[in-house]
This record gives sequence, structure tokens and C-alpha cells, in this order.
Amino acid sequence: MFNPDSLQPAGWKHLFAVVLVLTVVLVGAKFVGLAQSRSPKSGAGRRATSPNADLMKSMAATPLYFEKNEGQTDSSVKYLSHSGQTSIFITGDSTVISMVGGWVQQGPSLVTVTLPVREPASLTQSAVRIRLMGAKPNPRVTGIEPLPGRVNYLIGEDAAKYQRNVHTYGRVEVEDIYPGINVVHYGASNSFESDLIVSPKADASRIKFAIEGPADTVADAEGNLRMTLAAGTVVLGRPHVYQQLSDGSRTVIAASFALSNKRTVEEGVPRQEVAIRLAEYDHTRKLVIDPPIL
Repeated sequence: MFNPDSLQPAGWKHLFAVVLVLTVVLVGAKFVGLAQSRSPKSGAGRRATSPNADLMKSMAATPLYFEKNEGQTDSSVKYLSHSGQTSIFITGDSTVISMVGGWVQQGPSLVTVTLPVREPASLTQSAVRIRLMGAKPNPRVTGIEPLPGRVNYLIGEDAAKYQRNVHTYGRVEVEDIYPGINVVHYGASNSFESDLIVSPKADASRIKFAIEGPADTVADAEGNLRMTLAAGTVVLGRPHVYQQLSDGSRTVIAASFALSNKRTVEEGVPRQEVAIRLAEYDHTRKLVIDPPIL
């Protein structure tokens, strides 16, 4: 089992296996339900997503909210979110993004019609972990902005294993991931945001992260990081950095990613390190670093 205290690659692979299975189960259940509601004239196969589709094409379908982990996934995960064919798992110092691409074969109608088979089902599973390096391994993680909705997991035939009335939140806060630095996760209209909130006089230079998993990561011409996986592409947008002044206005601070050219492999897990370059800023004011997932 993945242990955030040890951060061993073998455990990391265990967590990925768990989140990928959960993502596939949820996507399969969603599209089987769609298949059963379609008429015979609409065809037998439904595309979940194309392998080259960007991450946010699947995330834009539904508002992003976060579920508290109440036993529906690996115990190292504190909060999770599902949207389209993408799932996000927050463990504290890491964010795991799991994607499913390919075709989901429609099954027979539950009423009277058996749909023709056009092609076999084919799913591609991928995941990548973005881990803050040198961060507190077991920070306090809290759901904020509670939502009225609840989530139920009624999967399988064993009712004793069902998860009911799982609480949901609009944001998740990770406290003191580095001394004086918090992370706030939330969804915007077309992106998943993880704001790094740097308190006055805290050391923003400590912020570094590792991209871990089977991703081909490159920096594009706009300064974004493109992580290409078998199931799709995750784009980590160039960091938007600012300080808010007393009159409510914002001062934008120039920032960019510094992607290491060195790729390492630890126990079969590929890894590439990234730092954030910051221009001069006022260290007596709060600093917000926002690298969105587009």
C-alpha cells in the first residue's frame, strides 16, 4: 500500500493500480448506463475519449467537486474528484491524475432490445503523479466550502461494501505543505487549479515538484508543460503568479517553469523534476502561485 510517509516507488505503483481500477469502473458504469438508454438506431459503440484528447475536454462536462475519501479508494488518498473520463486523487503532498481513453462497448438493453456488436470494447488507462518535493509528507488536508450534494458508490452485488452519502466540497486545502505555504485545490470553468499560497517571508524557492509516471513531458512554446500519456494529454499551464495589494488590485509577477532535462527511473517509475523561476517580488506580502491544469 502507498505510504505517504515513505514515498516508496513500489507503493506509488500500488496506488496507481487502485486509482486506475476505480476510474475504469466508474467510466464503465457511466457508459453502460448511457448505452442502455440509447435506441437501436444509434449504434453499438460509444467513444469515451480519443487517445490524443486533452485532459480538460473530459473535465468540462460536469462541475468539479471533491469527495472526502470515506473508504471508496486507497487510504492514502484524502480527497478525490471525477469528471468525464478523468479522476483526480489528492494524497497531501501529491496529486494523481488518472485518465481513461478508448471505446466502451454498449451492452444489451435491459428492456427488450439487444444491440448489435460493431467492435470490441477497448480502454487505455494512464496516470501521472505530480509530487511536491521535500514537502511535509503528512500535512493536514481539509475539505472547505461544503456542498449539499452527496455521492453514493453502489458497485457490485455486496451491499455491505457500498459507500453511501459521501460528503462533497468545492475546495480542498493542504496546510503548511512547506513552512508558511498552503495549497488550495479547486475547479475553475475550464481547468483544475492548485494555488500555492505563500505567506509573507516564507521561502517560495523551496517549491519544486516531480512528475512521476509514464509521461513524455516537454515544455511548449507558451511555457506550458505537456505530459503525454497513452490515454491523453495533461497540460500544466505556465504559472500565473500575483500579489494582491491593499486596494484590491493585483501585481503580476513574471514566472516560468524550469524543467530538468534529466529523467531518472526509480524501481521502474520514471521521474522528471520541475522548479518554478520567479522574478523579484515583495516578500512582505502574500504571494499566489497558480499553475493550472488545462
